[in-house]
Amino acid sequence: MQFDFEVQKSIDLISNILLDLGGEQVLDNQFISLGELTSNGYADLVFRNPHGNSIPINIRCSRYDVQIDLDETPEVFEWPIILIETKSVDFTARIRQLLTGCILVEKRGNGYKAFSVFNPSGHFLFRTPIISSFYYFTRPSFHLFLPYFVASSRRLET
Repeated sequence: MQFDFEVQKSIDLISNILLDLGGEQVLDNQFISLGELTSNGYADLVFRNPHGNSIPINIRCSRYDVQIDLDETPEVFEWPIILIETKSVDFTARIRQLLTGCILVEKRGNGYKAFSVFNPSGHFLFRTPIISSFYYFTRPSFHLFLPYFVASSRRLET
C-alpha cells in the first residue's frame, strides 16, 4: 500500500525501532496487521503477540499525528507530526519502552485504567496520569503484560 509522505515517515520510524530490536519492518511483520480503516492518509497498525501475554497495542499514524492505544484504551499517547519531526528521540524512546518493558494495567470501576511501565530489569519508567478523582474510590484489579521483545533483542518466547 502506498501511504502519504507523513504517514510513511512515521511507519519508517516504527520500522527502524523494530529492526533495531531484532524484529521485522512494520509491513513485513507477522505480528502487526493493518486495521480496517487503513488508507493512503491513515495507517492503523495493530500489534498482537501470538502468545497472548503482551499488551494489545494499536498505533494510528495520520498526516497530522500518531496516536497509541493500549489495552483497547484510546489515545493513551499522542504526538503531533511536527513534534515527531523536531523531537523524534522522545517518540522513538516511548515506542521502545512500550515494546521492551513490562506494562502493569490497573483497572478500576467505570473502565478507568492506569498504565505503569517497567524496564526489563523491573525498574519503574513511567505511569500514565489518572484523569478522574473517582478512580480512587473503586477496587482495583491488576494485569501484568510481558514485553514484545526481551532485552537481548530476541522475540519473547513462552
